Amino acid sequence: MDAKIIYCSFLAWPDFFKKFFTFIFTTGYVPHFLEFSKLILLSKPNKPAYTVNSYRPICLAPYFSKILDKFLLHRLMFHLHNFSPISDYQFGFLDNRNTEQALNFIIKTLHRFKSTFKYVAVIAADISAAFDSIRFDDIHDALISRGINKSFVKLIMSLISARILIFYHPTAVIYINTTKGVPQGSSIAPILWNLVLDTLLRVPLPNNIMLSAYADDISLVIAGNTRKNLEMVGNNALAKLLFWTNSKDLTGDNLKVWYHTVIERIIVYAASVWG
Repeated sequence: MDAKIIYCSFLAWPDFFKKFFTFIFTTGYVPHFLEFSKLILLSKPNKPAYTVNSYRPICLAPYFSKILDKFLLHRLMFHLHNFSPISDYQFGFLDNRNTEQALNFIIKTLHRFKSTFKYVAVIAADISAAFDSIRFDDIHDALISRGINKSFVKLIMSLISARILIFYHPTAVIYINTTKGVPQGSSIAPILWNLVLDTLLRVPLPNNIMLSAYADDISLVIAGNTRKNLEMVGNNALAKLLFWTNSKDLTGDNLKVWYHTVIERIIVYAASVWG
């Protein structure tokens, strides 16, 4: 159904739309036709066409589903803004936060650490396919931990966990039941990812480790007074990061960080730049 038809229908029958979405919010029931999304694969630049990771999956949902998605997002953000804000160390997918702020935070942390420690360095990690790999249970637990009403949590989970993807292949139409992940293209999906990652950003850390994130890109600023100490601090920071990713089943290829070699690289960086 075209967006113009939806708009004209709303102007003609506003009471229908009001009753339709009121019914969903009061019952927690998502109509079956809203569960279907068309799957589009966008090729990534400079990637071989024959590998799965060379494509970015985008979900095209029905317009009624997009409207519901927006309603859920605004209600969720109202709760988070007023009662349970996302960590100040997350700079992605939030109003008045951006990449420039994320970089400035890292630079300021580097200079602050340098005033106290001899060696300072940065470890950068990327959780690949984060949106596709996040588990439904982790989303549910993150929402509940924020004190969000259980019926509202149930409604969000109903919308994201009962999705059926339709992929139009040249030889067949393929229906795919989703078992994890959030739909790329959804308005609420980035915030749900932020809520799960927020559990990592709130892990207690020593005063010579600072953790921040932009979406699924994670930065660890570490400091030490000797190279050996810097290595120990880096290993400790990476151990905490790997423990969290293991607990969320984001293991193996999902975490792009070289655990055994990164320490040598950051020491070279620290020695040449800050030594």
